[in-house]
Amino acid sequence: MKNVLFAAALAAGCAHEPDVRIRNPLTARAVDPHRIVHPHDWAEQHHGLPPGSMNDEVLMASADPNQICFGLALHELAAIDLSGVDARLTVPNMSPLETPTVQAEPPTYQTFQGLVPETRPTGSETFCANYDRYNNCIRWQTRPTYTTVMVPGPVNVYLTRGMLCFPNGGLLTEATPQITLDLKVPITGQVGLFGRPNKRQIFGWAFYGGAAPPTATK
Repeated sequence: MKNVLFAAALAAGCAHEPDVRIRNPLTARAVDPHRIVHPHDWAEQHHGLPPGSMNDEVLMASADPNQICFGLALHELAAIDLSGVDARLTVPNMSPLETPTVQAEPPTYQTFQGLVPETRPTGSETFCANYDRYNNCIRWQTRPTYTTVMVPGPVNVYLTRGMLCFPNGGLLTEATPQITLDLKVPITGQVGLFGRPNKRQIFGWAFYGGAAPPTATK
């Protein structure tokens, strides 16, 4: 069943495999207890942070014919602006919902003793500063070289909690096989070459009917 659902999602243009399988909340008249956790092992190891300290978590808080709501707990190394979220709620073969109401709590942070980057000189290198019209070097210069290493230091991990609610409008029905929440959230205090970076997360739910859950998806 897991492979069938994933193949159907790919055929519909949605490439995210569901993270969890619960009863269809409209059929069950309730949302089964659950929680989706996305770990960030590489970032934790790179910055010397405790396992799980940067987990992103989401749950479907409520769902009925009028509204679908999700509770979020997102971690990042800088504060994120949940009020500026670009959110899409999709199901196979239907147009997405893109206008949720957002209730965001102010970001908080916890400081860990981890690893921070430090730039150190490594020597110098000689390079050609000018060429003639025959591409021959006519002026050489020397410049210092550097490397970045990770050293012990304080690392702030920011947590932003909030709630997103979408008007249902027939997107989720008793026949819906799965639903996907796609989030892009601006990271504050950072501006790169292409503007403010975004945190991207995609969460998926698969639905079944009946009273007893099947074998877990993951």
